[in-house]
Amino acid sequence: MDMRPAWWKDADSSVQRVCWWSWGLAAVALAVGLYGDQQCWWDGRPVGANLLSGLAGFLVGVPVAVLFLSHLASRQAQTMGRAAALKQAPVVVGQFRDTLLKGFPSDTPGAARDRLKDLRTACKALSFAAKRQPGVIRAPGSSYLAKEIEAVNRALEQAFVAKARNSQQKEWFAELSAYWWQLETVLGPHLYDVGLKPEQPVRIEAALTKLTADRETPFLQMTGGLSVSPATLQMLASAVINSVGALLYLLDQLDDLEGIGRASAP
Repeated sequence: MDMRPAWWKDADSSVQRVCWWSWGLAAVALAVGLYGDQQCWWDGRPVGANLLSGLAGFLVGVPVAVLFLSHLASRQAQTMGRAAALKQAPVVVGQFRDTLLKGFPSDTPGAARDRLKDLRTACKALSFAAKRQPGVIRAPGSSYLAKEIEAVNRALEQAFVAKARNSQQKEWFAELSAYWWQLETVLGPHLYDVGLKPEQPVRIEAALTKLTADRETPFLQMTGGLSVSPATLQMLASAVINSVGALLYLLDQLDDLEGIGRASAP
């Protein structure tokens, strides 16, 4: 366990070296002064005695003052930096929340979650139906999966607004990532001082990355038929399931993120 005081640990190594040299010289000056007293060197030499004692006091006091003042200035700068960061946090949190929710027709996280879970269920049903079953003879292509494909497409329409179901969903994901990056930048080292658990920022960033890990545009209408294999539909369904999981995680974090905004608001 490090027993050194904070004002010493925070000091730069070069400042610490100067302090050690200064205190060493002060000890030498003190030793000379004490020895001089015993030898009566200072009798009739008040100026010399005053200069030596003043030098010893200077060599001891100035480094200590520099250490304490620099420590206080550092703490003050940290406090002001934290206050400035927390003042900006509610705005960025609000932007992240609004951007996340604008991809859904529902304006509440709870309703968005329900629609996403319906979509995930439909994709799991499609993935299961597309699996090769031993001894089962099926029509060529994926025409036999028309019912499951229709259920997925219907769930997509109910879960997302039109822009989140076409190529513009890439812009939605990019906006989300940009606002999260901005929040991380604004809060910086204070990210863990505002009520978030240590793993939350890492998992939020992982969820944002996961949105486009399998496909750049996972939430697109699916089509079947002779030219589309069941394996392809399985792959598409898997991409949707993974991206839905990422969105569900982000929605689950909104309460904690909004807590940052409430705690930071004046």
